[in-house]
Amino acid sequence: MLLISDAAKAASAALTTPGPDLGVDFGTGHVVVWERGQGLVIQEPSVIALTGPARNRVLAVGDQARRYAGRTPRHIRVVSPMQGGMVADLGMAEILLKTLLRACQGLGRRRRLTIAIPLDATDVERNALLGLAGELGYGSVQGVASPLAAALGAGLPVQEPRASMVLDLGSGCCEAAIVAMGDLAASRTMRHGGDALDATLQQQFRLQHHLHAGLDACESLRQGLGSLDPGQDNHSQRIKGLDTRKGLPCA
Repeated sequence: MLLISDAAKAASAALTTPGPDLGVDFGTGHVVVWERGQGLVIQEPSVIALTGPARNRVLAVGDQARRYAGRTPRHIRVVSPMQGGMVADLGMAEILLKTLLRACQGLGRRRRLTIAIPLDATDVERNALLGLAGELGYGSVQGVASPLAAALGAGLPVQEPRASMVLDLGSGCCEAAIVAMGDLAASRTMRHGGDALDATLQQQFRLQHHLHAGLDACESLRQGLGSLDPGQDNHSQRIKGLDTRKGLPCA
């Protein structure tokens, strides 16, 4: 069994095998780009910050935009165009992807691009993702199922008559699949992921400990302590936040 804790890394790794020049996973949490011969070239949060009187002018994307989350003045808004692994705001998703991929287009329009597609994507959702990539002017654009891309990138015996399990745990959705003979033998998708776990942790801290912790802190806690190994259950980690009764910082 292959366990993938970050859906973006899993799908982008498909380009370790012969194929397109760029591999892209436009996930709920991160946009990741894998370039042939270069490896991982982009890993940025799927976030865009807007400003201006109508809050429609791009201020920042990726890591820089995420710094504004939760602490924005009235003239700035932070948008996450991907929800549940799919495009929720097509216009913002196009701006975000174009901005991040601009640095990877040095070889011209003949470059090929593969983009990871969630298992349960509808035709409309699939076309939206492929359309975004097509607007960038690449020579060819193709989609590949996220778990299959993960299996290829990890070097699993995809073409052989033996089963390999892929577990893809992302921010917006989780996918499990069994791969054999170059295709998916069985699969299942749940449109919930790390973001839902972070929100649950935040709620529990508030209810049980009167502690308001930021989502970034909850994410760090989940990633630091989360494990499928029972032997790791005795670990601990401090978390900082605001005491909701006193209005003072605490840990």
